[in-house]
Amino acid sequence: HGGRSPRAADVSATLAATAPRVEPAPRRRRARIDALAVAGALVVLVTTLLAIFAPLLAPGDPIKNSLLDRLTPPMWAAGGDAKHPLGTDTLGRDVASRLLHGARVSLAVGFAAVLVAGVIGVALGLVSGWYGGRLDDALMRLGDVQLAFPVLVLAVAVLAVLGASMT
Repeated sequence: HGGRSPRAADVSATLAATAPRVEPAPRRRRARIDALAVAGALVVLVTTLLAIFAPLLAPGDPIKNSLLDRLTPPMWAAGGDAKHPLGTDTLGRDVASRLLHGARVSLAVGFAAVLVAGVIGVALGLVSGWYGGRLDDALMRLGDVQLAFPVLVLAVAVLAVLGASMT
């Protein structure tokens, strides 16, 4: 009779319904640039450049006291001048100079802390991966405890043990 039998049509429909669907190959995605990541990188870059060039950019000596110039307002406020763009503190020290020179210390401490933490973390990870077993379990539990402990409580505990001053 020229067409397929009803039985063949049923088998064909069943196979089509149960066969796995083949998805088309995914198109290449364009590299998305995360705006917040770019903003963060820009802040770190500008801060680093300001810290590097602090001796050239600072309007004055960050340590020199001038009781005659104490509590000078910023230059955009009434009574402020360009000699002290961000004003002065209670001892007459230039705030902009102290900010620029203080960025050098802050960045050095931050980068050193990241470097030390990275070295310790890589070393512990290598030891844990190499030996495995109970040592791996112990190091994992130590990491879990460290991550579960509130950072603020830890900071207060360290201050209580070491004291507020490092001198």
